[in-house]
Amino acid sequence: MSNIATDLILIILGGFIGGLLARALKQPLVVGYIFIGILLGPNAGIVKVSEISNIEHLADIGASLLLFSLGMEFSLRDLRPIWRITILGTSIQVLITFIYGAGIAWYLGWNLLAALWFGGAVVSSSSALILRTLKSRNLKGTLSGRVMMGVSIMQDLLVIPLLILLVSLSKGNLTVSSIILPIVSSFLFLILIWALAELLIPRLLKKIASLRSPELFMLATISIGLGVGYVSHLFGLSTAFGAFIAGLVLSESDFGKKALSEMVPLRDLFGLLFFASIGMLCSPAFVASNFLLIFALVALFAGGKGLVLALVAHGYGYRRIIPLAMMLGMVPISEIAFVLARNALIFNAISNFEYQIMLNVVIVSMIIGPLTAAFASPVYNWFKRIRPEPEVESINFSEHGLVNHVVVCGGSRLSEYLAVELKQQNKPFVIIEPDYQSFLRFAGQGMAVILGEPEKAEMLSLAKIGCANLLIVEESGLIGARQVIREAKALRSDLRVLFVASSQEAFEQQGVQIIQHEKQLAVELARRAVET
Repeated sequence: MSNIATDLILIILGGFIGGLLARALKQPLVVGYIFIGILLGPNAGIVKVSEISNIEHLADIGASLLLFSLGMEFSLRDLRPIWRITILGTSIQVLITFIYGAGIAWYLGWNLLAALWFGGAVVSSSSALILRTLKSRNLKGTLSGRVMMGVSIMQDLLVIPLLILLVSLSKGNLTVSSIILPIVSSFLFLILIWALAELLIPRLLKKIASLRSPELFMLATISIGLGVGYVSHLFGLSTAFGAFIAGLVLSESDFGKKALSEMVPLRDLFGLLFFASIGMLCSPAFVASNFLLIFALVALFAGGKGLVLALVAHGYGYRRIIPLAMMLGMVPISEIAFVLARNALIFNAISNFEYQIMLNVVIVSMIIGPLTAAFASPVYNWFKRIRPEPEVESINFSEHGLVNHVVVCGGSRLSEYLAVELKQQNKPFVIIEPDYQSFLRFAGQGMAVILGEPEKAEMLSLAKIGCANLLIVEESGLIGARQVIREAKALRSDLRVLFVASSQEAFEQQGVQIIQHEKQLAVELARRAVET
């Protein structure tokens, strides 16, 4: 058996074991993959992978497929309601973090060029790891989850001009033309990809889909991602960047979801190779000998970038748990940092020691990132006890005469659709909305809305829960959904509750009706099928 085949078997078996351990510890699977990569790497001294270079080449493909699928999974339409913080806020954060990171490296004695590369490497957070962490905690659909993903996606896009600038600096030809020409080339590439996605790719996928061959459709999807990645390489950009842009554009087409579902198994396999190869780059001996420096840098960047993100979120009107979730949930540095580190080494902008520092800072941040994200909710609950929320704000709302109404817990898209439908049917209702911007949007539409946390008894009392005939709570859009039901039942034991859950887990309490997303959809589709 060839060395590469043996190495692949070791990594897949190790990834399976690492994934089981990560799941047992309630962590994203990629954390287990990274640890397995460390154990199988050349520096751990246990079972070693023999052909690291071959695995790294496969991991490059894995990175492209990972970012390609990430782009397909995140629709640009999701950015429209949060475009201010996504575009303007992220631009401010990237600029401040870049200066902050470069300043710390400069203070440590790195030369200016190396410090700038280091600052560029730490400006963005790992979109793939954040997405998987949100999924594992069932928080992808929450407002904080959407904001975190939008900011992370924009961070990755803003790294493109930053990389162009750093490459020009490293080549020593920092002129107007050396900066403008690559940026113009990048814009031409984006226009070309957008035109292909709008005109050619949907027709191609429609033609392939008509052949009714899942294998051909999967190959067509992967060919698009890797092909666009190769074209981006010809334009002087990273292959992974091009694949990511292709995924974003393809997500807007009618075949985006189908393409994503077809390539998920292959993406996960190559994703395992990518994250395992990241672990292989880590040298435990190097980390041990530079322990204080590496962990001090991780703490400085996690705290500094987290504080900037929290302040930006607060400045754009996001309150309560969202700034804290961004501060603690966006700790892992982006996979794109490896692209910057490799380019910096190729152009001799950094020494091998500085390269190892950059790599290990990124790897450690990826390992501890999911752990810090888990503290967001407990820390927020503790903070609320120490410093209670300010006086409740309500609009279009009067306690007098409100009876037999519906209390809707906000914080999700479902609550918005539900409020519009109730208003059209002239059913009295009150929304308890935790997000300030959604609160203003509801108020602008003339809806009765209270700004506050639905799981607090005083908010439910203000919404006249004792006189209501129905409470509607959605699990995916609200972290404390079950606490809301407990508090509401404590105030009125015979209250009828609709609990929209995303899992099969039941909520055992009298008067609570469970509505499961998938099951309810299946029942409705079956009913309509029978009627036809």
